[in-house]
Amino acid sequence: MSIRLNGGFIQTDLTATFAINGSTTSLAAGMWIKKIGNFVDYDPFICIANAANSRASSVEVFNNNVAGATGQFQAADGGGSLGISGGLALSVGTWYYVGFVWNGQFDLRFYAGTTAGLTEYGTFSYAISTTMRYTTMGDLAQQGLVTKFNGEIAQPRVWNANRTAAQMLAEARSATPVDTADLVWGCAMASTSDNTDLSGHSITWASSGTVANGASDPPNASVNTPPVLYRPAQVFVIDDLIII
Repeated sequence: MSIRLNGGFIQTDLTATFAINGSTTSLAAGMWIKKIGNFVDYDPFICIANAANSRASSVEVFNNNVAGATGQFQAADGGGSLGISGGLALSVGTWYYVGFVWNGQFDLRFYAGTTAGLTEYGTFSYAISTTMRYTTMGDLAQQGLVTKFNGEIAQPRVWNANRTAAQMLAEARSATPVDTADLVWGCAMASTSDNTDLSGHSITWASSGTVANGASDPPNASVNTPPVLYRPAQVFVIDDLIII
């Protein structure tokens, strides 16, 4: 299942296991989101920053300033200097996979889409030169700065490695992490009581505001599921006696 945010947000501190410093390490993050109710200006999806209440050196993905039943995927750094023009249109009530990859050498790329495929946006030149550790879902690092996300979220994952477009799509299609070797933190977020860190690092998340159990699963719950095969009944007729 999922977690419903409606005026609340979720944050986890990755200090114990994760740090980015200059070009020595890479960073990737992805998660599923589904908007409930009309989009509002600047619906925030996910943000990673170097401090709990600061947008300095942060990377953000969110809805652009489009309100109503259709939103638009957007991304920026904490200063708003990165922009995606004409990002993927987002519909209310539809699950989307969103995320970004930074390869440690000023190459920042963003992704949005479904299990059918992801749209890649980049390359943006962005130097992440400070420790990045706070992952916020449903708000930006500077909490309370904008309207919080009203919708469902599931399966956030953060990696300490570069990801290709194919690898990001593989993660979107899998209900469990595909790359566990580089996984810093990940959680199914099947309910508000699900705080299991799938990376094995025992990192937990905390919530603020209104957070409840979601009502639906992200679409990868039914992707790559082997079909159920039925063997047709065999009918034999022996001296007018029918045996099935």
